[in-house]
Amino acid sequence: MTRSLLQVSRVATMATMLAIAGDLLANDDKPAISLLVSQLHSMNPPPHIDRTGKPIAIFPSGYDWHDQKRVLSAWKQLHERAHEALPELIASCHDDSYCVTFETPSGAWKNMTVGECCRYIVKCNVNLYKRPYLRDGITDDLISAVDITQEHKKAGLLDVDVWWVSRRDKSLYELQLESVRWARRRLKEREASSTEDSIDVKRRQEIIKELDELEAQLCAERPGNVVVPWHSREEITFRMK
Repeated sequence: MTRSLLQVSRVATMATMLAIAGDLLANDDKPAISLLVSQLHSMNPPPHIDRTGKPIAIFPSGYDWHDQKRVLSAWKQLHERAHEALPELIASCHDDSYCVTFETPSGAWKNMTVGECCRYIVKCNVNLYKRPYLRDGITDDLISAVDITQEHKKAGLLDVDVWWVSRRDKSLYELQLESVRWARRRLKEREASSTEDSIDVKRRQEIIKELDELEAQLCAERPGNVVVPWHSREEITFRMK
């Protein structure tokens, strides 16, 4: 069998598997997390991103918008069930298959892989506040709770891999509490050594107060419950024809 025929065969097999998984999802009120993760694989080819000016996605005429809706449905469900999906999401963090195309708040378009999507869901549920406790490998946050060494990079490890090693037994509730306390501690450390003007100091104090309120909200919940993450309020646009 030639290489091209092998490629066609693999595409057909993937399409069949996704179709079967889609049928199972349609008939299950609470599908398995592994099934939802499999549905992040798009049957579309990634559209070309024109970078002449601000990055713009050029969707081909045959782009299957129904399939994009399927992918986004799985994304939404995984986001809503992140408290039980963390292990499966972490396991797929290196998947380079095409997932979806979206527009950032700045108006730039980006193709996202399955791995990037999984890392993004993890980050957005763990980072309870808009401070980079955990990087997702997409944005270039300046600080993180994880220090990535050259050895980690040589081994192909991401922030989330190193972070997860010592936290795989923690619940999302515990991770959210840790992220809030970490962000507050970092801000207080900066406040103690800062020479910024009074406006910046005042804003930092306001943020610390907000973090105190978030921690109080978490502690008021029964362990196992989680606070709605900031990601649910973030402006991300998916083009739906």
